[in-house]
Amino acid sequence: MAAQFDPETFDALPWEMRHRLLRSFKCGRTDSYRLRDWLLRHAVMDDVVHVRRRAAVALADWIGAARFVNEVVAPIVEEADAGAATQAIELLLFIGRHPDEAKMQCLTWMKDPSPEVRVAAARVLGKWHTHSGSTLNALVKATKDDEWKVRLAAWVALRGTLERGTEAMDELLKVALNDARVDIRAWAVRAVYRLQGRMRRGFLDIVASLVDDENAEVRRAAMDVLLNSPRERTIQQEFDRIEQMQNRFGMDISNMPHERSYALLKSVIDENTDRVTVYEDHIRVLGDSGAEWIVDKDGCSVVCDDWPRQICITPSGKLPEGDQLVAYVLTMLNDLTAAERITQIAGGLAMSKDGHAK
Repeated sequence: MAAQFDPETFDALPWEMRHRLLRSFKCGRTDSYRLRDWLLRHAVMDDVVHVRRRAAVALADWIGAARFVNEVVAPIVEEADAGAATQAIELLLFIGRHPDEAKMQCLTWMKDPSPEVRVAAARVLGKWHTHSGSTLNALVKATKDDEWKVRLAAWVALRGTLERGTEAMDELLKVALNDARVDIRAWAVRAVYRLQGRMRRGFLDIVASLVDDENAEVRRAAMDVLLNSPRERTIQQEFDRIEQMQNRFGMDISNMPHERSYALLKSVIDENTDRVTVYEDHIRVLGDSGAEWIVDKDGCSVVCDDWPRQICITPSGKLPEGDQLVAYVLTMLNDLTAAERITQIAGGLAMSKDGHAK
């Protein structure tokens, strides 16, 4: 193929054939300069994205990823208009290996005067590079860019970092929820939907305020978080969510088993505030015996020397989640009586430094 390589003949082929030939491309061709120029032209200018992608991969495999960045992509970005520069940077999304040169170039392009170039650089950084140090700083800075498309690209690039749920990232996401641009607020609400089980308190108040947003997409996304979000919320987040549903929107949850069960749990806790304390992801109960118990979605533990020890009482899976927690709390409030018929609780009392089995 390479010895008889004719660019005009290849250009005239249907794109499916060009794509197939590029998939079978191997290094060590003759006519190297002509073939390299042809690959470069199709990587940047072909009107079919599949051909551009395959030409970029073939060229990067041939000359090496580092040379591809420095000798192919960088000169185009420096010399071409914004459209061609953007397409050149996006070629880096196609190649499988990214040298440090790609990261350094993208960090430089994040400061380019063209918003399109900054968007493309953010996309590459988001897909291929760990978000720490200079990369993280550049993307965080881009979330404050004057151009909303750059801000959105930076937020999307930071998605993996946001999912790690650090306090700093939580605060950053709150900025996105209050962005002036509708597209970013809608993206941020959907991010909260995905992250709800790992976020700290305060998000539901912001999301609830977006139910009245001027944009229908944002309003719909906010309602999805409140009504249909994943069952990964902490106990405190469940209470916050139900409070919003009942007090802000006046919703009747009597026919919603999951929500109704948590409302019942909240009422039991409110009646025993002197002995029951709610934390973000667990409930601490002071039993009749004086023993302290930890109740969470995984079961019950007794506190021994300030350290909880699991006892063999775990969720049955047959009750709504809140009802199961209600059963745990009521049982542990009356732990002396429960110990007479439940051996695991009797054993827990024996382990507790303050409790005692009678």
